[in-house]
Parts: sequence; C-alpha cells; structure tokens
Amino acid sequence: MATLNFTSSRENTSSSLAITVTKSNIGHLIIGRQFTATVHSSQIEGWQSVSESAIKMVQSSLYISDSLFIGNKVSQSSSSLEAIDRSHVSIKHCTFKRNVGYSGAIYLYDSSYISIMDSLFEENMHPGHESSGTITIMLNSAASILRSNFSNNQAYEGAAIRVTHDSNIVVKDSVFTGNQACRGGAIAMAFDCIAQVEHSVFNANSAVNFHSKTAHNPYNISLAQSSVNYHTFPRLSKFNFAMSEKQIVSLHFINKTTTTSPHKLLLPTENDEECGAGAIGAVSSTHLNISDSVFLNNTSVGSAGAIVISSSILNITNSSFHDNTANGQAGAILVWQNSEAKIRRCIFLSNKALQVGALLVLDNSSLYIENSTFQRNSAKLYGGAISIVHTCPVIVTNCFFVENYAIQFGAISAQTNVSVALANCTFVGNTVGEYFAALGIMIGSTIHAEKCIFKNSRSRQCTVAMHEFSKGFIMGTKFINNTASDAGMIVA
Repeated sequence: MATLNFTSSRENTSSSLAITVTKSNIGHLIIGRQFTATVHSSQIEGWQSVSESAIKMVQSSLYISDSLFIGNKVSQSSSSLEAIDRSHVSIKHCTFKRNVGYSGAIYLYDSSYISIMDSLFEENMHPGHESSGTITIMLNSAASILRSNFSNNQAYEGAAIRVTHDSNIVVKDSVFTGNQACRGGAIAMAFDCIAQVEHSVFNANSAVNFHSKTAHNPYNISLAQSSVNYHTFPRLSKFNFAMSEKQIVSLHFINKTTTTSPHKLLLPTENDEECGAGAIGAVSSTHLNISDSVFLNNTSVGSAGAIVISSSILNITNSSFHDNTANGQAGAILVWQNSEAKIRRCIFLSNKALQVGALLVLDNSSLYIENSTFQRNSAKLYGGAISIVHTCPVIVTNCFFVENYAIQFGAISAQTNVSVALANCTFVGNTVGEYFAALGIMIGSTIHAEKCIFKNSRSRQCTVAMHEFSKGFIMGTKFINNTASDAGMIVA
C-alpha cells in the first residue's frame, strides 16, 4: 500500500483539482490545498505512525463512501483522518473499527466541517490522558451526524465524540452504546460549544476510572471527606394534622431553629480523582440541547449517571432517563456551577445513586421543570428524586413524583438559601427509611407550594419538613392519607 500525495504549489489559483480513488487499498493519503478528493469502496487498514494520520487534508474537500477504516494506529494524532484549516469532509456508509489515535479516529480542526451519515464507529480507543476515542471537533469547527452508531469506544474524555473551543455539533437519529470514558462516556464538550441532540439513544455508556491519578475533574463531586450523619436528626417543633385529608388554603410558616443540619453536600474540590457523566459531559459555557432522546442504563463511578453540565446551559424536551446509576451523586443529571437547566415533558424512571436518585442542582445554578414525571428513583442516603443545594432558584410545575425512595427526603430536598416554587404538582407514594417523605426544606431555604397534592407518603417523621431559618408558603394544597410514626404532615 503506497502513499498517495495530492498537493498543489499554486497557492493563489482559484481553480480546483480533483482526484478519485475507487476500490483501492490505501496506505496513506495526503490531500493538499484546493484539492477535491473522492474515496469510494476502499479500505485503509493497518496504517501506523507517530504523528501522521492515514488521511491528512488541508484546505481541501473529501467525500468518502462505502469504505472501511480498520486497525490504524497513530500515537500523537488521529488514526484515520485529520482535516484542518477550513476543510470539508463528507462520510457515508463507512465503518471505523479498532482504530487507535490520541485524537480519535477522526480529527477536525480550525474552522473545518464534517458530515457523517449511516456510519459505524466501533471499538476505537485511546485511553491516554485527555485523549478522545473516536471523533474530535475543535476550534470553530462543526459536525453533523445522522443515523450513525457508536459502540464500545474508549477514551479518557468523550469516547464517541469530543467537542471543544467554539465548535458546534448536531446529532440526529443515532445510537451510542457501551462507550467508556473517564469524562463523558459518550460525548464530552467544553469551552463555548453548542450541541443539538435529537431522536437519539444513549444505552449502557459509562464514566469509568482508567487511572488512579488524574488531573482536576470538572465533572465530579467528591464524597471522600463527607462526615454527614444520616441517622440522627434533631427533635423539631411540629404542625401535626391528625386528619387523613386536609385542605390547606393558605399557610405561612418560618422556622428559626439554630440546630445545625446534618444534611450537607460537599462541593467539588480541585483534586477530585473520580470520574463522571456516563453519557454526556458539557462544561465551560457550553449549550446542550436534547430532544426526543433516550438515556438508558448509563453509569458513572463518580457523579451523574447520564449528564453533567457545569457553567453551561441545558435544555431537554420529550426525553426519558431510565435505570441510570451513579456511585456518587445524581443518578441521571448533575447541574452545577452557575448553570441553567430547563426540562420539559421528560420521564425519570428508576435512576439510582448513593445520593440523589435522579437530579442534583447546586452552586448558584437554576432549574425549571414542567410536565415531567419522576418515578421510582432512589438514593441509598438522601434525595430520592431531586436535590437542590446552595443558592439555586427552582420552579417545578405540573409534575408527578411517584414512589421515589431514600433514607431521607423521598422526593425533593432543598438546602442552603434555595428557593423552590411548586405549582400543580402531585406527590404520591414517596417513602423514606427515616425522615421527610416528600419535601425537606433546609438552612435558610424557601418553599412556595400552590395547588399541590401529597398522597400516600410514608416516613418516620412527616411529609414536609422545614428546618433552620427556612420559610414556607403553602396554598390550596391537599394532604391525603400520609403516614408518619413520629410526627404528622408538616414539621417545622
């Protein structure tokens, strides 16, 4: 297999040069400025180099169809294709398999564009520090990916796709299965990027720890120094409604106890060694938009079984999160560090974590949820469905919280200057092993609940709790058939 070198010395000419490669075994293809190359029904296999990709192109166009890229290895660049400096690439009906490259199988850089359709990316890898497994999109570049499959790829960051530095990506009708990375099991994004994900499935992707020592990880919250005691809670004054059903037209209460709350969540540290974001990680002023997609069986050894956003914006509509798991916090989604999240018409079902079964929002972030369902999510410690921590405004409207479970705070917990507004929400059958089956409002936080229903909750102590300088405003709300062995419906 020889090297094919197509370059032009005519730097200022406006005419283009064209070459077509069909039904060939290509060893190395170099495409210079102003060339247009077409590769059809060809194979690039077994290329090895320190820094040269199998196909390298600069300010040129490349059309690839019905071709195979198998077993190429490049230690310091992408293994199969490198496109830089305003290059354009179109890939259709191709397979990229078992390629090893520091920047993945495909590397797009410097205002370049790639379109990928109906292609397979399987078992590509490079677990080196800050490497990406399959596709890297950098520096004002853009990608469109349609009807493609990414399975069992591995990398340190973004095993399927890594997007950084003012780049954009659109993913539609694609499937991500079994991809593994330390940060962002399937997709990792950072630094002013925009992503649109539609009609796609993320199944059994995972954030794993490839290294015992890593640099600062912006996706994880450490539990190593936590001294929280989850088995003791101070005796509180209480409002105890003995009736099986009580309509609360208007209730305003302020709690001014000074007992220190045991329910504290540690913020990220600069030396976290665990990993996070089983499916997608988006940090540093990234915009992530997701619609009509499924996140199923994704896992994280650290935080966020499915998605992490940090200092970014997240919009999710018409999507579902089923059976995602985190060994740390946030079985499905973690929103933190001045982020904004809006969730509409979504389902969170049977997600699990050590703390916070489905959704964790913290550190000056904001959350808006409407017309969504949280059902059978669970946490081994606290926060069965949602937890909000540290100066976060939250609005929840027309949502259902059904049969969520934790040791404490079965459905929602809010602590440390958090504002929570609930409207037309229904809480049914949420349970805890110890305290606060539905709501726990802690440490200077405020709850506004209007036209809500709390039904069939079970706990040792109360359905709704207020603690330590918290405030509550409850209007037009019903409490039906809730049970507690030590106190009634509301404790303050």
